[in-house]
Amino acid sequence: MMPRRGLFYRISMTQERLQKILAHAGVASRRNAEELITAGAVTVNGALVTTLGLKADRECDDIRVNGKKITEEQGEYYIVNKPKGVVSTVVDTHGRTTVVSLVKTKARLYPVGRLDTDSRGLMIVTNDGELAYRISHPKFKHEKEYRVRVHQHKGSRVSLDELIRRLKKGVRLEEGVARADRVETEKQNSPISATLVIVLHQGWKRQVRRMVDVCGWYVGDLQRIRIGSVVLGDLAEGASKQMTQEEIELLSITKAPV
Repeated sequence: MMPRRGLFYRISMTQERLQKILAHAGVASRRNAEELITAGAVTVNGALVTTLGLKADRECDDIRVNGKKITEEQGEYYIVNKPKGVVSTVVDTHGRTTVVSLVKTKARLYPVGRLDTDSRGLMIVTNDGELAYRISHPKFKHEKEYRVRVHQHKGSRVSLDELIRRLKKGVRLEEGVARADRVETEKQNSPISATLVIVLHQGWKRQVRRMVDVCGWYVGDLQRIRIGSVVLGDLAEGASKQMTQEEIELLSITKAPV
């Protein structure tokens, strides 16, 4: 329910949506913060909030999650070169290595977006939920670039040129039409095997693999090499490094289209 305004509203010029405040504080990504609110885990000045859209003042209001008062964390931002076999989660119930565990810090971090277990390459790990939202939401149009080794399915008559044409034109997946922004051939090993560079801004689950598969080919290896202006470069597999201030700012200032 929406608490009565008199319970905690104060005159303020710095009010923000509650889920944005939680994300800035490193509690969760903005999407997960919304889930915390609707689940009844958040109070503002003692009043339970379960409705999205409420605004509060992070400096003046007493905002709590599961009874614990939120505090502003120092932002930490890392690039990680995720190897195959590492899961893109904070914890794993099966005891597998997580991408967050590759960063040596005491801060509570979480990954931005995901790479499936069989994929490798660039991931961003941070405690800044607002930046995570801006990077992962398609409306901000941050490009993701992948180096993808593809092979033709046995019995498929779709040529490499036709595969590229279909990826650019768009293919139908469960979520809708998936379309690559750019596709280039980096290396062609044979008529049925090649390495492509694929760029897209959509971010559906296992999207590149599924797009290639419905075209009569399959992915043998997938490596993400860029997110927006942030590139993987020569960072060793399994290693991490802090993002530069310029990289953080370039990801932060991108505006969503009106």
